[in-house]
Amino acid sequence: MDLKKFFKKLSLFLALPVLFCLAVILVDPYNYFNVSRLFTNETKINTSAKIEPALWRMIDFKRNPAENIILGDSRAQNINCSLVEELSGEEYYNLGCQGGGVPEFIDLFWYAEGLVPIKKVFIVINFDSFSKYITVSRVPQAKIILGNPLLYLIDRQVIRSVYYNIDRQFFRQDLVMDMIKMTKEKFWDFRLKERSDTYSHYAYPQDFYLKLKKISLYCRDHSIPLVFVIMPTHVEAQELIDKYNLREEERRFKEGISELGLVYDFDQKNALTENKDNFLDPVHANKKIVEYVVRNVWGGVNKD
Repeated sequence: MDLKKFFKKLSLFLALPVLFCLAVILVDPYNYFNVSRLFTNETKINTSAKIEPALWRMIDFKRNPAENIILGDSRAQNINCSLVEELSGEEYYNLGCQGGGVPEFIDLFWYAEGLVPIKKVFIVINFDSFSKYITVSRVPQAKIILGNPLLYLIDRQVIRSVYYNIDRQFFRQDLVMDMIKMTKEKFWDFRLKERSDTYSHYAYPQDFYLKLKKISLYCRDHSIPLVFVIMPTHVEAQELIDKYNLREEERRFKEGISELGLVYDFDQKNALTENKDNFLDPVHANKKIVEYVVRNVWGGVNKD
């Protein structure tokens, strides 16, 4: 055996993983190590934060904690935290994560509380996400990664994020990760179909409710105001509740959370929710309407 060739191949074999790990550290798509400045936060927000929003927010919150938090799915994520801070005069962190389920923002509450004493909690929650079968929570996996740098270096989604960071930073500055190539009409129908699928096999999530109750009791014992915000959805999405005979379950949901904290309910049939121009899709209000909600909740408009 030619030892020279053998050691050359061995060196190459060992060098590749080292170079690969170095690339992950230099790109650092989630600012895990926070030593490289080769990639801008703007690039990472438009790629990494959309690929693994929970991991992104958990790392960022740990570095930039706030005593007041907003929790929820994409409807919470769409809330402008700067406007909330302007109206309230207080510092907030928006932990809303696109695609997350109720278990995820329950996990995020306890994660945040473990890092900083929380003073106020706002939970954005709608009936269409309050189902036994919507169990998404990326927090447990993110916590494992946070506790092991080696796992960060080899995680599949982190590696995917490295690729898209490089692509957006150097090749396609207009890259949009969450763009769905459909007309607004087709996308509207697509979202309605999603909600139909949810409602067609809906089951009340008693376990989730008990976990929310645990948060409520914790907040009461620590004098932390707990506020629930039900975001507006278009009447076509609301009508699906009747189609699947879930009005009683919706009432149970709203009455249940009203026992846990203050509730702002914007999901009613009215001129606002009948106007399609006020929505990006049946369950996501546009920027103007989200601002209307924020001004009502944090600005004291129509406050009980």
